[in-house]
Amino acid sequence: FAVSGSGTGASATFAPTSVTGAGSSTLTVKTTSTAQTWTFTLTITGTSGAISRATTVALTVNPPPDFSISAVPGSNTVAQGQGTSYTVTVNPLNGFNASVNFTASGQGGGTSVKFTPTSVTGAGSTTMTVTTNTTAAVGTFTLTITGTSGGLHRSTTVALTVNPGPNFSISASPASQTVTRGASATYTMTVTGSGGFAGSVTFSVGGLPPGTTAAFTPTSVAGSGTSTFAVSTTSQTPTGPHSLTIKGTSGGLNHSTKVGLTVN
Repeated sequence: FAVSGSGTGASATFAPTSVTGAGSSTLTVKTTSTAQTWTFTLTITGTSGAISRATTVALTVNPPPDFSISAVPGSNTVAQGQGTSYTVTVNPLNGFNASVNFTASGQGGGTSVKFTPTSVTGAGSTTMTVTTNTTAAVGTFTLTITGTSGGLHRSTTVALTVNPGPNFSISASPASQTVTRGASATYTMTVTGSGGFAGSVTFSVGGLPPGTTAAFTPTSVAGSGTSTFAVSTTSQTPTGPHSLTIKGTSGGLNHSTKVGLTVN
């Protein structure tokens, strides 16, 4: 037996390879993943000496099961400390009905990604949740979403823009003061809000030498503003230079600055 017309990427075998008198043989056609797709007419020829007889059968080679993925929206914008989500959809092709798992890459530091559910079988969607912390890298990032099923890997991309979130900074003026024992020194603490910050900032101080007390007036500042920081020494306060650390706290945000105090 012999066969022709099967196209590229296909091979044919007969079992058995010959028949004596009357009988049958099984023609097996195997295709590769890159075989030509089409409907082919296979010509099967049987030869015995000078005698040849032929018949034809049809063979349709379809594309192998596959899938594609897509995601909406194409871009999202968040502030540091906030989150957003995208819908990722699996589109099956050619009868694909396997399980697809998801991964994402390309996000900046301080940004995490989670898929719910973690896999989809056949057609379906998953929600990709993106979470940023208050110190997440700022900028526009291209996130590559990859769906994997066995040896198949299909990807799509979305954009994520991370803007600075509500935050604040603190500063002190003057940077240092000199007093004699028993006297007081004052500093002006300035809170500067950014990114629409409107929280309440409370103050604390570390590094006070023994025999010294401190007070903030007012004790907190909302948004942006100033507070007076007064340090009172006594006859027991050690002389010499001292470094005081002043911290401002608002929720999970913490910022600090230092001032110098020299006691004579």
